[in-house]
Amino acid sequence: MAKIVAFSFAMVFIAMMTSSLGREFPLAEQPKHTKIHVFLNNIQTLNPLPSETVAQSSTTASSPTGFGKVLGVDAPMTKVSMSENINAEVVGRIQGLAISAGHAEFAGVDLLTFVFNEDGPYKGSTLTAVGRIMPALTEFTEINHLIIVGGTGLFQRAQGRISSRTVFVDPKLGDVSELKLDFYHYPPTPKHSDK
Repeated sequence: MAKIVAFSFAMVFIAMMTSSLGREFPLAEQPKHTKIHVFLNNIQTLNPLPSETVAQSSTTASSPTGFGKVLGVDAPMTKVSMSENINAEVVGRIQGLAISAGHAEFAGVDLLTFVFNEDGPYKGSTLTAVGRIMPALTEFTEINHLIIVGGTGLFQRAQGRISSRTVFVDPKLGDVSELKLDFYHYPPTPKHSDK
């Protein structure tokens, strides 16, 4: 158990540190406000799987809430839900950890990095977010919020929030969440861009 807690804190620390690393560019003086609407597709028929158990405590199997279970996440990020169109265009990946953190209730802590495609409008930029999640047991029942704590590329020094809502749940197929990202950031000045 102590190893999982230590590992979790280490991963949060590393993610927060690396979200601000990268090449140094002069930044715009005024922050830019950006809103992005995407879907996280945790569809279990995808290959490779978008999430898998990477660790668990010795008591996870007997816990009614799955406390101590850690999932590694590498899910496709799309503009349209894959529950509606399994061939939806992938605009990036959502990578990180989802940790079952509640003894008495189904609650999780998510640490996620949004990695946008190099050939897309955000040119490989990333956003890192962390927050407490109350998993939806049915569609449209719960809205969660994650805090954006940093970014790279066009999204340097990003701060904001993500509203998350489950729009598809199937015990065998998985789930899809609608994500609305709303944040401020300081893009590099044009003459110092790395592109």
